[in-house]
Amino acid sequence: MKDPATHFQPWIGKNYRSPGRKNKRVMVLGESHYEWLDNQSLASDWTRQSIEHDIIGKKHRFRTRVAAVFLGHRPTTPEERGDFWHSVAFTNYIPVSVGRGAKKEPTEEMWSAAIPRFSALIAEHEPQFLLVLGHELWRRVHYSYAMDGRPEPHLSPLGEWRMWRYRITPDQTILACATTHPSSRGFDFNQWHPFVETMLKLA
Repeated sequence: MKDPATHFQPWIGKNYRSPGRKNKRVMVLGESHYEWLDNQSLASDWTRQSIEHDIIGKKHRFRTRVAAVFLGHRPTTPEERGDFWHSVAFTNYIPVSVGRGAKKEPTEEMWSAAIPRFSALIAEHEPQFLLVLGHELWRRVHYSYAMDGRPEPHLSPLGEWRMWRYRITPDQTILACATTHPSSRGFDFNQWHPFVETMLKLA
């Protein structure tokens, strides 16, 4: 497996720190990249390339839905897509490609390799709000990422769902919560947008 500290560099929008998203540092966390061709090798800047391509119009349903969760509508222009993606950070939790095909799942080795790499990203980029895309990923992040945290129950579209406020320094916390996966059947950004807006205000 490739070095998890250097593979798949995160996307950090040019306005991530200031003004950020609603004046907050927002990190969006996906699960993993995968290949779709035999003998394909994804470059370490694949995450960044993918978002840059999305901004200029090579749209992808997953990324469109992620943006719509925050905007409340699907972005329709390069300017609107650019404004959104440059206001946030995005990374996948798994630091390497999981293999060929969308149904390929991370190995336990990959999940383990993600922990120190993700901890380093949190320490470097200091997000105030972490949106985790998918409840299986949320379960893995919550139980593997060692931070001193406490639950914050808030009403989500799925009913009462635990959110966690993690303390990363004596003076800094992250409010973390999850949505269902944007690629899942029946995903509705209109359902999740008010919830994410509320969480942003609380972060």
